[in-house]
Amino acid sequence: MKRLFTAFMLIAALAAFAGCPGWRRPEVTGPAPTYTALGELKATVGAPLPRAYRASEAALRDLGIEITETKSDELTGKVQGKLTDERTVNIDLRSIDKSTSSIDIKVGTLGDEPFSRRILEQIKTNLPKF
Repeated sequence: MKRLFTAFMLIAALAAFAGCPGWRRPEVTGPAPTYTALGELKATVGAPLPRAYRASEAALRDLGIEITETKSDELTGKVQGKLTDERTVNIDLRSIDKSTSSIDIKVGTLGDEPFSRRILEQIKTNLPKF
């Protein structure tokens, strides 16, 4: 009987705290980032588009990447940069809803997964600042 009560209390505690935002980073949502055969890293972040856009711009600056083009409207955004080896960095953003955005990152023509992931991590680091 004591084991049953303990198991019940454990399940109740887990259920009570499952929705607690303190248990997870609110800016990271959805499935894990995926890298496509076309060389794009696709991710979803828990931030409205304007915030994700500003964090993306700041990420490129933080990584020493020259920003060559930026544009944004209510539903989409684009940040483009150029590396010192002349490869381009493209970050395409789309609003999913009021608090969620998708981010697609592509480095160069064929993609560069490790560097794309580094850019994504810098974007996530910058999200709380905006």
